[in-house]
Formats: sequence, structure tokens, C-alpha cells
Amino acid sequence: MNTYDPISRVPAGYYVDAQNMLLTNKAPTTIAGLTKFNTTAAPNSETIVWCEPYTSGSPAVTTLLVATDAGTLYKYNVTTDVWETLRTGLSTTAFTWTHVPFRGSLLFSNGTDAIMKYNGTNVLPVGSVLAADMEADETWTGTNESVVSTILAQRREGLRSMKIFSVGNALKAYGAAQDFQAGINGAPNFGGTDLFKMQVFKAAGSSTGTVRIRFADFTTQATKYFEKSVTVSADGWSTISFAISTFTNTGTAVWTNIGFFQIFVDSGDFFVFDDAYFIYNLAPPVGGLIDLYNQQLMVSGIAADLVAMQYSDAGYMSVEVEFNPVVGEDVGYLKQWIDATLFFEDVEEDMLFLPSFEDASFPLAYNLDSGVNFEHVVPVTQNFAYNKHLQFGFSTTPQDGTGHWSLLGVTFRYRTASETFRQ
Repeated sequence: MNTYDPISRVPAGYYVDAQNMLLTNKAPTTIAGLTKFNTTAAPNSETIVWCEPYTSGSPAVTTLLVATDAGTLYKYNVTTDVWETLRTGLSTTAFTWTHVPFRGSLLFSNGTDAIMKYNGTNVLPVGSVLAADMEADETWTGTNESVVSTILAQRREGLRSMKIFSVGNALKAYGAAQDFQAGINGAPNFGGTDLFKMQVFKAAGSSTGTVRIRFADFTTQATKYFEKSVTVSADGWSTISFAISTFTNTGTAVWTNIGFFQIFVDSGDFFVFDDAYFIYNLAPPVGGLIDLYNQQLMVSGIAADLVAMQYSDAGYMSVEVEFNPVVGEDVGYLKQWIDATLFFEDVEEDMLFLPSFEDASFPLAYNLDSGVNFEHVVPVTQNFAYNKHLQFGFSTTPQDGTGHWSLLGVTFRYRTASETFRQ
């Protein structure tokens, strides 16, 4: 080390400055140890048990998802050194977490709670569609309702929840018709055996009460709606959960045209509501290990069967077919028909004839000879006048409703239009 001479006159082999270095050996080496990553520790002196970066937005912003031994999931912004609560009420004893990126979201599991997904905004169970999260981007109106924004014990997901006193209600207007029947990313539509769930909080010692949940039609709110009444009796947080088929339908409402979500408190003192969503009854089970294989979520470490491995039931495959090619020997020829050969594990291949997609009525569905349903065929892009290709998705299910098929691949044949129809 030479801190005396000017930098221009320091002899070879000497250093003018060094930090975190050992200089007593023939060559400089770094001193072993750790460097503090962030300035502000986790809230409430909680111990961090898992963290993983997540990048989203435009321009892209990377934050850390952080789980603690208090059962709380946070979002930590490295740049601003700010902690934000994403979800509470998770396990306080599950310290081994696994995670995997999946279609723009980060999926994670601790082996005790439901497998969750984070899309940059909400934390929800895998296989669910948000109905309401009571956050600042939602507009609620009603009577005897107020927003809880500061009491951590009265929040489950995000920064806010909805507090409604008896007798009162809160109404959320969606602004545009919502389709709560449509499946997720081309997966099967939600049906009667699938579930509606919502978190509800009852203060200790307060009265048991009755709550009504209503989803009303976008154009005929007053006379067309689905409604369900439930009793809330347990203190603290609990989950309202029931099959979609148990909603009472007034005025022949349909799930494809919902405009309003309303919560009524008909009796009791007050209740706090948060995190309302629809979820597949066949959502992936709780498992201690998750991973991806062939674009499907794999789950193992299932408590009921530790040697079992399951994959997500809501599978989806995206296929791209050149419908109006602009290069190659078929340039300028529209395809008159396309057929597909599906290859399943332990099942003979099955032939499927697809009509001209230009005239098809989506979604398409076919019952194949092998006992497999080839269904929910839906276009992802469909503009035959300008698009160079057609992209569509489909799912496969066994016709008897049991077991699983493993789709290994799919090939396509086609016939182009005659010279007369060449474009």
C-alpha cells in the first residue's frame, strides 16, 4: 500500500487504496463475509424465511417477494427501501418454500398453504380468478360501509379491506361486463362444481350474523342476479366457500354478463371482507415442491400421498398453423381444411378433422374414438384478412371424467385452396 506518493508516481505492485481486501499475501484477496443488502429490516422484527425477485411492468421494475415467520408475504422495493404487505395469514411454521415462473406470474408454495400466484398486483391461489380485492383501484358504494386501510389484523390481501356494519351493504360496479364463466388461458370454463371464496373477519365476542353475496347483471342489475346467503359465526378470519351451483338465480342471470358485485350484512355487528375470487374445484393440491414440465405445473410433496406427483388439471397448449402463408411453396394459398393427429401416452394416436377456421364457430369440441375429449378449441389470434397465421389453444380431458391423459404431441395435415382461390 502506498498512500504517500502521488498516483502518477506509485511504483508497480503498490496500491493507493483498498477496501475489504487482504494485502498480506503475495496477491490481494477479498475478505470473506457478507454485505448488508437492504437498509430497513423486515417489519415488526420478523425473520425472513424465503425471498425471490419478480420483474414486471414497463419499464421493468424488479422487486423482492419476501415471506416471514409471522405468516406474512411482503413486496420489498430495493430501490426505494420500502416494504409493502401483500398477504397475511400464511403458515408461521412452514419455512421451506419452492417457486417457479409460469406464464408471466411467479408461483410459490410452502407445503402448508394453497399454491399461490403473483402477477405483480395480486396474490391469489393457483386456479383462481379475482372478483374483488377491495384495493384503491376499486370503487365501492353503499350504506354502513367503510374501508379498512391501516389495521393489519383486518387485512388479508393487499393494503385494504371492506368493513360493513349491520344492516348495510357495499356495491362494486365493474364498469364493463365481466365473464366469470370463461376458463383461465383457454382452460375449461368454470362450472357448477367450481367454487366461490371470500375471506371474512369477525371480531372476537361480536355477534354471529348473516351475509349475502350477489352478482348482478350488467344491463339489468335490479332484477337479474345470482345470490347466496351464508352465516358467519367463527371469530377471527375464516373463508366463505361454496359451489357456484348453490347461488340462487333470479331473473335468468348469466355468468358471462356480470356488472356488479354486492355484499350485504343482514345481521350481526360488523364484518370485514377481503380477497373474493372464483376457483376451480380441481385446483392443484397443496404440495411442498412445485416445478414445471412440458408447460404444466407439477406438484409433489402432497401430505395425503407423499410419493405421488400431480400436474395441473387446467392444461393448455398453444399451436400455430400457417393459415395464409407468405413464404414457401404454399405462398398465397388459403387452407381449405386442416386435420390434427394427437399422440397420447399409452393411447393410440387419434385423428381429428378441423373445418376451415374462417367459418368455424368457436369454441370447438370433439369426442375422439380413443375416449379423449378434444375441446375448448379457441383462437388466440383471428384476422384472416391480414394475419399470416392462426394461433389457437385447446385442452384434452378423458370422456369418463376420471384419470389423466398425457399429450405427447400433435401434428397437422392440410389442403390448400385451388388456383382459382389463390390470393
